[in-house]
Order: sequence, then C-alpha cells, then structure tokens
Amino acid sequence: MDYSGTISAVNNALSAFAPSTGANAAEAFAIKRFFSKYERPSSAMSTSRRITCWDSWLANDSLLGWKHLYTPNWAVAKLFIAKVLKDFHLGPVSFTNGSEFTPTYGYGSIESKLSRSKWTCTPDNFEFWCRTCYGVRALKFAMRKRFAKLLVTKAWDRRRVNKRIWETFRKTKDPAFSSFCFKLSLVTEMVQGNRFSTVPKNNSVDRPICIEPLANILTQRRIGQGIRGALKLHGLDLDTAANIHRSMISAPKYATVDLKNASDSISLSLVEYLIPYRVLKLIKSARSEMTLGLDGEFYLIKKVSSMGNGFTFELMSLILFALCKSLTQDCSVFGDDIIVPNNVAETLVRDLNNGGFVVNPEKSHIYDVYRESCGAHFLDGHGYVESYDFRWAKNIGEVLTISNKLSRLANIYPSFRSLFTEVYRAMPATLYAENPHKIEGIWHRPQEPFGSPKLDTFTVMSPYQFRKDGIPMTRSAKGRLRRFCRNLQLNPRDASMHYGVEWVDAGSIPSTVDATRQWAKILMYLSSSRRCADTVKGKGVFKSFKVVTLCHGTTFRWSEIVAAT
Repeated sequence: MDYSGTISAVNNALSAFAPSTGANAAEAFAIKRFFSKYERPSSAMSTSRRITCWDSWLANDSLLGWKHLYTPNWAVAKLFIAKVLKDFHLGPVSFTNGSEFTPTYGYGSIESKLSRSKWTCTPDNFEFWCRTCYGVRALKFAMRKRFAKLLVTKAWDRRRVNKRIWETFRKTKDPAFSSFCFKLSLVTEMVQGNRFSTVPKNNSVDRPICIEPLANILTQRRIGQGIRGALKLHGLDLDTAANIHRSMISAPKYATVDLKNASDSISLSLVEYLIPYRVLKLIKSARSEMTLGLDGEFYLIKKVSSMGNGFTFELMSLILFALCKSLTQDCSVFGDDIIVPNNVAETLVRDLNNGGFVVNPEKSHIYDVYRESCGAHFLDGHGYVESYDFRWAKNIGEVLTISNKLSRLANIYPSFRSLFTEVYRAMPATLYAENPHKIEGIWHRPQEPFGSPKLDTFTVMSPYQFRKDGIPMTRSAKGRLRRFCRNLQLNPRDASMHYGVEWVDAGSIPSTVDATRQWAKILMYLSSSRRCADTVKGKGVFKSFKVVTLCHGTTFRWSEIVAAT
C-alpha cells in the first residue's frame, strides 16, 4: 500500500503545530522537547552542522591535557579505582552492529563482519588483536578462511606458503602463535586511527562520533566488559543503573549533574593519573591515537577515546563513580548521568571542572524542583513528566510511532489534542478504525497493546482497539481463540481482530546452509544460538500482521494463537 500521502500529511501537520506555552511546567517542557529536534530535512543545514561539529570537536580536544594539580578528591578517587580494578578481567568478544572504519553500507551482521568486512587495525593494537583472535575459535577459523581466499587471489601455492612461514618462525618461543600472527597481518589492513563522523543531536548541533577499526572495537569491547564486571562487584551495575536513576530522581534530596561532551572530555593524561598500569596498558594499546577528520587528514588526539569507542562508556562511568564516591556513598552514575545528594553537588561540580569536564547547567539540577536522568523527567508536585522527541517522518513506521506518542501526550496535555486529532485524520482506515474523541467531557486514551514502553526506539502497532471496523473473524478462527483463551483462563468474548504493522529487515534465513560457502552464517547462528537473518541496516519493508485484542485490552499476535492451538 502507498502511504506517501499519509506521511506527507502528518509531516505537514507537525510542521504547522503552534501550541500555547503550556498550562504548567510539565506541559511547557513537553512542548519545548517537541520543537528541539523536529525540522524539515535540509542538506545545507546538515552539512553546516557537521562542519561546525568537527571544528568544535577539534578545538575542544586541543584544550585537553594536564594543566594543574588535581584536587584531593581526585586522589581519593584514584584509590577507589585501584580497588575496583583489582577485580578486572578481560571480557568476552562481543560484536556490535555499528559501522567500521571502512564503511559497511549497512552490512553490520556478524556474518558480514566475519566474511565481508575489511579487517582494519591500528599498529599499537595488533598484538592485542592477535591474542584475541588466537583465543577465540570462531575468529581463528575466520582468519584461516580469509587467508585461504588471499592465497587463491594471489595464485599462491598453499603448501609452499605454509611451509615457508613455518620455517621462518619455527625457532621462536611459540612458533604456532607467531605463524598465526603473520598470517593475520596479511588479512588485516593497518590504519592510523578512527574516522570522525556525526549523528543528529537536535536542530542546532550534531553529536560527534568516531568510528573505530573493526579489530579495535572488538578489543575495546573486551576492556569495556571487564570494567563493567569489576564495577558490578563494587556497587554499580551498569545493566540496571538506568532504571535505578529513573527511580532516584523522584526524591527531592538528590541533585542530577549532566556534562557537556563528556565522552570527549576524558584526557589521556587524566587516565594515566587514575588508572593502574595493568589496565592502562590495555587501554593505550586498544585506543585510536589519531582521528581521520572531515578534511581527509589524520589528527593526533589528546582525549583517551570518543563516543564510538568500545570502552568509553564504562571507563567514563568508572571515573565519575569514583569521584562521587570520594564525596558520598549515596550516589549513582550511568555514563555522564550523575546523581548525588544536593549537599555535595557543588563540590562535585568544582572537582569535575578541575578534571577537565564541563558541567551542563541547563541539564544539571541542584536544589531544584525539576530533575532529569537517563531520559526520565520528574517535577515536584506533578510527578514524572511524559515527553518525547519528534523527527521528520520518512516512512509509515515512523508515522505510527509519532501517532502513538501524540496519543499519550494528548491524554495528559491539552496543547497536543488538536495536533493528535489532525494526525489521526490523516491515518488510513486500515491502521485506525475507531476515533477516540472526548467521551462525556473526559479525554480517554484507548488501551495500547504491549504497554508501548519504547515509543522512541521501535515501531509499535496501532494503539486502538478495533471494534466496529476490525477484521471479521471466521467460525474456525473464533474456535481457535476460544481454545487459546481457555488454556490461559482468559475471557474471549468481545475480542476483535485487526492489523498491526512492523518493520522487517532485509535478509533471508535459509533452511539449509552450505558449510563450505556459508561458514560465516553458521558462526553467526552459533553466536546467536538460533537461526537469524544477515540483515542490511536501513533496508527492509513494513509488513502488516494480524493481532487479536481481548475485551480487557490484552493483545496477542494471531500467529501465536495459531501456533498454540
């Protein structure tokens, strides 16, 4: 179905949105957040923001470095870090689905990284990369496959090459490992560092990100996982800290401190001062000491790492958590989101400035009725403030997400009701079949399937129950539904069937795999513990599927009901 008219109408409605200032602080914030990122795409503005971001990034990096003595609290933090990193052990190899120094054009699956990607590595990281590959059977197997392919490309005789390599390294301390490293060097391209790029932050600025070589990101992730595990043993679980932060901000005794460009503010000199040599050696070998700029030239950088590095988040959390611990035991850190009691917040700000960090006054709240952390916002006297980012819709999935966000905001803030009604009118009947208007003077929000907890990150289905214009259920379908509900002790009466829409990534899952040609796919299956598609980022289609909503709002996919009966 062609949804271009719907997409255009929704974008026009959002562009024309001109609400009042808001009846209260919560509504005013929701309106402000709406306008912070929504804009009509413009290549000229995008290019300008990208260049400005690069110039700012380079200028800020030039200011980093050791300039004066650190405050005594940094010395206490150093002792805490030494205590934490006594329990440091390198983590397992874990792949990310992001890009690499050599552009992947959306091919970011494990299969692609093993077989298609160009393996790149910085010179300082090569020994670490060798030991990582040698210790992981899948990577060792992939190296051998790549080496065999190289021999075929060069028309070299495999036996003669292997014999020559063995004769060269047979007198070394570990000839098998030395031979492996030599072969790995032939299939790994050496690069000087990472590659600068940007991602949109808001309408005025871009966020800088540096894309690492593949070998570096894998070794960096091992360091990051090791720091994460050590922190967990000493009171900070980064896997659950975000949820804890969202709960803590409801207490008025806490202050929230946010930093500007925190990832790019950790100087190498600060890390050399704080981190024990055993871990520092790994960090310095895995980091990229140079960055390829937008002008095509490499620049020597003073920061230890940037956003995009595999250990930046964990290292930043460790350093900031240690500094907070020097002031109070009642604290929590998640990346650059910091929560401490109000009575120590000012001291913390001074120590942060002394360490080269820059506190963001707009997002830091000390002795304030308003607090925000990890995407959650709390206002004393109101509670949690619900708000969302809005961006220009490019497909029907993003339109659905926009509509779901507006349905929630319209339920809370009157300013968004007219906009929601206008967007609703633009939706095709196959997606929305029942118009939720004011009933008896009270605005009602219909039941939303699956709770819609992540409206910002994925496309949710139509949030409205289909009563009048849903899909007619056949006699056999009703029988299946009754059996399904009986097993779960649910009431099948007044159930309705309708359509949902979801994004399906491009890529197939073959039922049979050729172990010779598709060895990387088998390794990907083993890593995922299931069959999965070799997807291409950004490529795919939106497909509709049937769902059934029961009278109390519980929703099931029809395919699940069929499979269970």
